[in-house]
Amino acid sequence: SHFMSQHPAFKRHSLVWWVLLISFLVFGVPRIYDKISRDVVKSQGESMGAKRNKAQGQIMAVQEALEAYKNEYGNYPRPVGGTDDPVTVAKMLYQAVTGDGTDMIDGASPTTSDGNPGTDGEFFLEAAIRGRGQSSFTHEDFYLMDPWGIPFGYRRGNESSDTHNTTTFDLWSHGAVIPGDDAKLWIANWQQ
Repeated sequence: SHFMSQHPAFKRHSLVWWVLLISFLVFGVPRIYDKISRDVVKSQGESMGAKRNKAQGQIMAVQEALEAYKNEYGNYPRPVGGTDDPVTVAKMLYQAVTGDGTDMIDGASPTTSDGNPGTDGEFFLEAAIRGRGQSSFTHEDFYLMDPWGIPFGYRRGNESSDTHNTTTFDLWSHGAVIPGDDAKLWIANWQQ
């Protein structure tokens, strides 16, 4: 009989716990999930902004180095054969601003990049080198890339009718958009 008197109280007690547990699952978990997902989106947004800022800084640094290149050699560099292949163009940018190799620069001697800046030309952009040719915007295959790992775009001003800076050059990053998508979202050295 002693067991029976505890039994109904035990049932009431476990019922309270079940109600609390179900209430938490129904009301608490969605709120926690919502908070976590908002935090994740917020942190991605901040890193997106940071990457865009970094790309703008890189473009300004490369622009300055290309001006120094023009002062030294008389013109802005042109990719070998005038190609618009993104990796070849970005390799040419790397060579022009580091003096490490010349085989991707039109009209220059065919010397390949080997991670030693200033050996084949003037070394204009120290930020492009870290250790053996590695920096946050130099790919291991010796080309300049944006913070998303995509080759920087470049076109000399007199090369194409759709160039924005006709007397200098266009330099851009696609940003987070897929190359070819909305050009208004690109990070570029022209007014958009």
